[in-house]
Amino acid sequence: FYAQGVKTNVLFFTKGTVTNPHQDKNCTDDVWVYDLRTNMPSFGKRTPFTEQHLQPFETVYGEDPHGLSPREEGEWSFNAEESEVADSEENKNTDQHQATSRWRKFSREWIRSAKSDSLDISWLKDKD
Repeated sequence: FYAQGVKTNVLFFTKGTVTNPHQDKNCTDDVWVYDLRTNMPSFGKRTPFTEQHLQPFETVYGEDPHGLSPREEGEWSFNAEESEVADSEENKNTDQHQATSRWRKFSREWIRSAKSDSLDISWLKDKD
């Protein structure tokens, strides 16, 4: 789906687990989200999405192509630290510094209970 001016996230999912690659239920314990929507340009013909925009995500994601690299929350590229923090479920019980990070982890249980399984997860506020 593409609509001009609509900000989107890209989500990656892996079916299976390390111990059972054919498992197709209850594989996900945590969902890692990299926010490249908030306070970013609308990418398109005039503002192309380039390698410089993807580089910080590649760094925090890690080198393992299967998503098994060790990770820590926290990535503040593109002036994320200057972003205003939204008053939202996503920021409850989160320290202020971590709340301004573009790279956060949310448990599958939290997404189920707090977001009713919605993956529209947002914790930073757009300036406009």
